[in-house]
Amino acid sequence: MAKPQKLCVSFGLLVKYWVTTIKLFLRASVVVVSFGFGMFNACASTTLSASELASSSSGQVTYSPSDESAAILKLAVLNDATDHHEKARVLYDLLGSDEFNQNVSVSSAVNLAVLGRYDEAKTAFTTIVSKGDVRAATYAQFWQLWLTAKTFKGSVTALQKELEEKVSHLKPQTAYQQKLVDVYAGIGSVDSVFTEIAKLTFDERSRRDARVEMAFFAGGYLEFVHKDLIGAKQLYVRELPWSSESIERPLLEQAINAL
Repeated sequence: MAKPQKLCVSFGLLVKYWVTTIKLFLRASVVVVSFGFGMFNACASTTLSASELASSSSGQVTYSPSDESAAILKLAVLNDATDHHEKARVLYDLLGSDEFNQNVSVSSAVNLAVLGRYDEAKTAFTTIVSKGDVRAATYAQFWQLWLTAKTFKGSVTALQKELEEKVSHLKPQTAYQQKLVDVYAGIGSVDSVFTEIAKLTFDERSRRDARVEMAFFAGGYLEFVHKDLIGAKQLYVRELPWSSESIERPLLEQAINAL
């Protein structure tokens, strides 16, 4: 297979294309996409104004490479938030670079998982573990647990042993994360995770993010390791109403529909 040529896109044309696309499926002129994973936000609040973008063109404004990358990332996040994951993938691929960018890497890795490209997601999260900051690396390690449970070929006993080895290298940042580690180590309960979240003095948005994040990962343990499909679905359904601004929302919906 011939090596694909690098895709070059005029920023002005890209903006015009996406402004048109946005107008077709969004009624509001301003879209706010906020998502996070627990206490770490890949793009804490992405605000995209179609009118602002429309008023800017390559002939009026000089865009630096960083301006273009930031705009493309916002559009990728917007597409993920509105369930246009394949379109988001195209944009993440445009942002591909040898230089590590944590915001791009986390969002892109989750997108790969949403698309079912699990081997690529594993590689992406491994990079985040080695190059990301503490919070991003911890989040990526929880993803490694989930991906291992999701894709493991072998007995439940062998899977539990593999998970125990992985959690031995994980250093949780919060009490509720420690409870999730205990769940994957086979010595904790899912209820204890949410008990710890309830004790924290988070603002409401951060509390919702934490609940959804933990529901996704803990539900994965119930579903893939404990084989408690009913319990996993009940957990997903219970926490889904809090997930409108969470990066894990599409994955919760996928899991519910699959069970």
